Amino acid sequence: DLLVQPRTTKEIRAYVLADYLLGRHRRISEDLFKQREVMYRSGTRISMLSGLVTGTALALAYVFIGSRGVAGTISPGGVVLVIGAFTSVAGTLGQIASTFVAVDQHTTFLEDYFSFLAIEPLVPAPAKPRALPEGPISGIEFDDVTFTYPGGTEPAVAGLSLEIRAGEMVALVGENGAGKSTLVKLLLRFYDVDRGAVRVGGVNLREVVPEELRGRIGVLFQDYASYELSVRENVLMGRPDGAVNDERLLEALRDSRSEWLVKKMPNGLDSKVGRLFEGGHDLSGGEWQRLALARIMYRDADIWILDEPTSSLDPEAEAGIFADLKESLRGRIGIVISHRFSTVRIADRIAVIEGGRVTELGSHDELLRAGGRYAQLFELQAAGYR
Repeated sequence: DLLVQPRTTKEIRAYVLADYLLGRHRRISEDLFKQREVMYRSGTRISMLSGLVTGTALALAYVFIGSRGVAGTISPGGVVLVIGAFTSVAGTLGQIASTFVAVDQHTTFLEDYFSFLAIEPLVPAPAKPRALPEGPISGIEFDDVTFTYPGGTEPAVAGLSLEIRAGEMVALVGENGAGKSTLVKLLLRFYDVDRGAVRVGGVNLREVVPEELRGRIGVLFQDYASYELSVRENVLMGRPDGAVNDERLLEALRDSRSEWLVKKMPNGLDSKVGRLFEGGHDLSGGEWQRLALARIMYRDADIWILDEPTSSLDPEAEAGIFADLKESLRGRIGIVISHRFSTVRIADRIAVIEGGRVTELGSHDELLRAGGRYAQLFELQAAGYR
């Protein structure tokens, strides 16, 4: 797949990786072939032994019955009947042997299958589920949250507390690995916390059915999906279970500043994007990201989560889209993760995450006046533009 995926083909050509990848593929294929050869050889031996025993027994039976028939101790009809019976039994024994061989060969795969079925869900369904409040969500609370990834040794989040109010846009900033994206995963209930609680609208997420929770959230991940379908279908992915509303769809495209995609393409909303299908139009990284933004706006969720939402956009487009995003909140809760301080300064409050904790919290101006870590990072980035 790496050799044909648009995301990887340019780098493979630039680094001349085709021979290396093909060589690795060949070696892995040879190893798999050898493993299968050993497995099938064992089955072939059993089948051959079974066939030899059955064939020998059948031949002896034919000789014995034939001699009896020649001697006249068995009538011709009896000879035919007995030979038919022996042949039927031999066929049945052969089928049984083949079945045993097949079962033996597939035992390895069955072990993997049953191991997969035995995996416990990371997030169990609540015994007595509670519904989230109807209407706008009043707020989100991370209350002394500690969480370590399965198989990890160090907590990704350690005693973190943060409250986000309705109608507020909060930006999360910090170095890679500080715990920003982990908070998003906990809020989406991809994992449950080890200690503390995450509450949405005052309800502990452990008491909420994950599907209901995620139905109230719109999220744009840093590694967002690029659906090689039509423009319309790309946006509708934000709310696939709802009635198609072209007016709302066009509004979402305008808010993400990607309505011009519809105008420049021959079939408007029904134009195919990507190169997977014939007649599709390839898009730049920024254009794909705008479509992903339109998807979250069409979803019309109570909580918006944006992880590096403008990383592929130019500064002018970024500033305009963030101004539109803040305007579009209208009572929703917005959470933004970004390393661009030109972006995060628009947020109502900024939380600095270090070592899995909130170390600073306030508006852009408040944090600059405090002269802490945020001010250092801001000055470091601003110096690059001077």
